[in-house]
Order: sequence, then C-alpha cells, then structure tokens
Amino acid sequence: MAFFTRLLAKPATHVSPTSASDELQTIEEEYRQAEKAFSKASYELLRFQQVNREAGSVLLVGNRAYCRVNALTLINPDSARLFTLREEARSKRNSLLQIRADLLRRAGKVR
Repeated sequence: MAFFTRLLAKPATHVSPTSASDELQTIEEEYRQAEKAFSKASYELLRFQQVNREAGSVLLVGNRAYCRVNALTLINPDSARLFTLREEARSKRNSLLQIRADLLRRAGKVR
C-alpha cells in the first residue's frame, strides 16, 4: 500500500512577470543589434555589387531599364547568399520593430 503517489506532471513554478519597461528595453536592445546586422548585410551586398558588375542582368532601352525577375540573385551564388543574408536580417529587424511598436502602444507612449 502506497501512501504517496507519484505526480503525473511537474508542479508549475511561479515565474515573476517582467515589467513592461524591462521587456521594452530588451526588445529595443535586440532591435538595435538587428538594425546593425541589417546595415552590415546591406553594406556587404552593396560592396559586392560594386566590385562584381554583373553583365546582362539589366537591359536599357531608350530611357527605361528592364531587369529579369531574380536576375541579380541567380547569376552569382555569392550574390544570392548575400541577398539571402540581407533579407533574413530585414525580416528579423521588421519583426522586432513590430513587437517594439506593440509594446509602446500598450504602454501608452504612442498611439
């Protein structure tokens, strides 16, 4: 006969809620880092494009310029890698910016 039974689940631990200002500070710090990463990725892509001019990707007719869809990313694998890094950095930055805006709205600092 067992007087004590085993617990079926672990007991919930109490997590102290963080204040809105602490959460906002951590999101702003992450956003600053994401902004720096995006700027660095954009700069590296720009430098790569300035050094490695890709022929045939842009066609000039009269006063209009035409470019094939994804032409600049498909020509060179290094260029495609840099485009991907920039887009990943942009999506992270934009998601953190949205979270930051929501926190500011909830805190009543902006409308």
